[in-house]
Amino acid sequence: MERDSKVRTLIDDEHFPDAYQFYIANPKFLSTHPTAVPKFIQATHEANTWIAQHPQEVLNFYSKTVGLDSDIAKKYLDKRPSDITVKPIDELVVKIQQAIADTFFQEKLMPRNVDIAKAVWK
Repeated sequence: MERDSKVRTLIDDEHFPDAYQFYIANPKFLSTHPTAVPKFIQATHEANTWIAQHPQEVLNFYSKTVGLDSDIAKKYLDKRPSDITVKPIDELVVKIQQAIADTFFQEKLMPRNVDIAKAVWK
């Protein structure tokens, strides 16, 4: 779409503060397998390092797997941060996410307020 049509960007993520992405796990699984989280974090770190060190292989694989022309796939992959770090949620992240949840509740985008800290695996 970016290449083949007359699309214009109205707003992009440069206007927003850092965003977080989260992995969600079943609490029962976590309580039964507490060593899975550090293993997952380590494996994800290793995968992200490999991706950063092998851009052409990643491009070839991604382009073929998703079915995109390699020039379009490259544009997407070039936007991917090279310094992705997966880590446990800390107090700052909880505080920021709580502020977002509070705002959503105040704006009536959520039916009830939530306590973010209660949702974090420790």
